[in-house]
Formats: sequence, structure tokens, C-alpha cells
Amino acid sequence: MKPILLALFLLLITSIQPSRLQAANETCRFFTEGSGQAEGATVGYSVCDDNQAGFLSAFNRWGLQKIGYPISRRYERDGFVTQAFQKAIMQWRVDSGTVVLVNIFDDMSRLGLDQQLLETHQTPRTLPAGWDGTGLSFEQIVQKRQGLLASRPALRAAYMAAGDPLIFFGLPTSTVTDMGNHYAIRLQRAVLQEWKEDVPWARRGQVTIANGGTIARERRVIPEMALIPEGGSSAAANPPLDSISGNPAPPVQSNSQPPASFDATVRDIDAFWQAHLAQNSHSYRAPKVITYGSEGVQTPCGFVDGGTAAYCAGAKTIYYDASFLTSLQQQSGALTPRIVLAHEWGHHIQNELQLIQPSSLEREIQADCLAGVFASAGGQHAMSAEEQNEAASLFALAGDEEALPQDNPFAHGSSAQRQAAFTAGVQKGLPSCIAGN
Repeated sequence: MKPILLALFLLLITSIQPSRLQAANETCRFFTEGSGQAEGATVGYSVCDDNQAGFLSAFNRWGLQKIGYPISRRYERDGFVTQAFQKAIMQWRVDSGTVVLVNIFDDMSRLGLDQQLLETHQTPRTLPAGWDGTGLSFEQIVQKRQGLLASRPALRAAYMAAGDPLIFFGLPTSTVTDMGNHYAIRLQRAVLQEWKEDVPWARRGQVTIANGGTIARERRVIPEMALIPEGGSSAAANPPLDSISGNPAPPVQSNSQPPASFDATVRDIDAFWQAHLAQNSHSYRAPKVITYGSEGVQTPCGFVDGGTAAYCAGAKTIYYDASFLTSLQQQSGALTPRIVLAHEWGHHIQNELQLIQPSSLEREIQADCLAGVFASAGGQHAMSAEEQNEAASLFALAGDEEALPQDNPFAHGSSAQRQAAFTAGVQKGLPSCIAGN
């Protein structure tokens, strides 16, 4: 194997898998049930009360039957701390110090998913626009909407049993619909189902709450980075929110002094993406950038060995071994470290834009494409056409030596795939990288 191939192959392992975390105190509970892993797995998601959100108290108040197990770690949505559960998605409101539930079924309707929800999840279609009429007060609208439940007393009883159904469920957004083996009514934040026959999870006549959070995950509404399980067999804490939310600028925190050229590259990539996303009406927050030495570094996503670079999505932080990048620079010139950092920044852009890819392979190829976007128009350090061609060749050298399953965390793509993705970013820009998201 050529030295540059080995270097890049090791270097571009970019998605850090979470490792075992420190046990938390009684303000956290750790669940493995919603991780999607085999029985006995030690990875899962924490639900915590801390100075950033009070999700554990809300979970205890509403209960497992109404909320389900957690299916994500914390993430940011519309500026609020958010966490997905099987049946609902919680959001912390700082102004009131309370947890609210996201109108997830309204959101999926706005995303144009109604037909998929009907066909795949037996979710009734929403009421037609203008169904409420005009001139009604909010109280009259509530009365009219809740009247839709009258045809099925069991559904109405389950809705009203929430205590304050407007807070927990929201308003009904469909009529009661016969789905064959059950009746269903769609609400802003949930779907209620009354079963006509015994099924493995309910008896005839029983009312259940559909797994709205799980449906949102399957429809790719939840950011993919938030779905990476945490490690640990007992209670574990989420990374603190100041790590999740990012910084206004990307200062390099150093365990190993990086060359000035690396600092310049970091500043240039950051400045490019801030300006480029602003031009495309996207917000942008810089990642943290932390350098370390050959001894490796502990991160909120797990331990990162020396001789590599990585992005921790939960902490919105890029890590790189400065000594190893220095060695690469000495062996093969300044272009290789720039490519590596541009690729890692591509993962941060995925996080910022909530670009959801169904597999590790597709995530890595998209990051290659985003690196190409920077290479095409990267500010004062923009790559020349000759350097772009050289970079594309380096991506080809870094292709997987043998085909790996798409969901293998080490899958980065074949030589042809990686080169094509980088070239598409160079030639066609950001739209070519985010098509389908």
C-alpha cells in the first residue's frame, strides 16, 4: 500500500462511535431499549435533568406508556434543546422552564409525508385546508376539533385522560378513520388507535398511542447525528449543551501545538462556510477544533487514537492529531492536511444543515462532496485547478480497498465513489451534495 494511501485511509475515519461514559448521578437514567441494538447491548440514550433541560422529570411525570423509551440523544431544533422518544419528541423551553412536545405530525405533513404516513404507518390524512371555517374563536375551534372524537368514546376517553390534552396531544387534525383492524385519529403530536381485534401489543377495544417519534425517525425527520447511541451500561450524561451548540468562532484548543498553516486552514474553511451558507440562507455556527498528540484524546463520543482526525457530532467538535498532520505535510505537501480538515468540516456542515444520510457510506461520501465545495471556492486559500485534480486523486487513493456494507462504520466508499463525490462538489457546488435531503 502506498504511504499516502495508508495515511489517508487511517486519517479519514471520521465518525466517532460513542464509548462507555461516566456513570451519572440520580438526575439521569440510561435506557438501552430504544437503541435498536440486540438484546443485552450496552449502548442507548440518557434522559437527564440538568441545567440545560428537565427531560427526566417530564418522562417520570408522563410515564413510559405515554412517552416510550428514548430513541435519540439531545439535539438542537429551532434553537431549543430537544430529545426524541418512541411516542413523542420533547423540547425544553428556557423562557418558561418547562417541557413541551413537538407537533411532530404537523411537521411531517408540512414535509409532504402524508401519503407515506398513510401507506406505511396507517396514519389518517389531515383535514382539508379551511376545514375550521372562518370567524371562530380559539375556544370554538377547540370544541369543534375535539368533537371529532365523539364517534368513538374510547378514543375520546383516552384523549381526555391526558389531563390537559391540548398540552400533551394538541388538537385533532383528522376525522376518526377506519384502518381495518383499528380506528385511528391523528393529532398534532400523536395518533390514537382503538383496536378492533387482539394484536400482540394490545387487546380488542384497547386504545394505544402510535410510536410517533419512531415514525419520525423512520421518515428521517430526526437528525442522523442525534441517533448515534451513547455508550455505557448504566446512567450516562449527554454532553453539556455548550458542547452541543457550538461556538461563534473556531478557536483551536491545543494539546499539541499545530503549525501556523493548520490554524490558517481552519480559519479559512470556517470563513468560507460561514459566508457560503449565509449566501444560501442557511445559519452557521463554527465547530470547536481541538488538536492533540500521538497519545490520543478522550472526547464526549469516545477515545480517539493518535494518527487520525475525527468529528464528534454530539460535541460539534473536530479533533486532529497535529503531529500526524505535520508528518503528512512534510511527506506530501500542504494539500493533504487541507483535504483532511475540509472533509471533517464536511461532517460539521452535515450536522449544521441536518443532512440525514441512512448509512455510514453515504455520510462519508457526502462529506467528500462538501470538501469539494470548499476546494472550489475556499477563500484566499482556494485550490488551483491543478490542486483540485491532485485532491481528487488523493480521494481516489483513500477509497476502501474492498467493498464494505453501507452501514459498516468504517465504510467510506470505493475509489471511484470518493473521487466522483469530491469532483461533484468542486464542479457543481452545494446543491449536488445535498440533493435528496
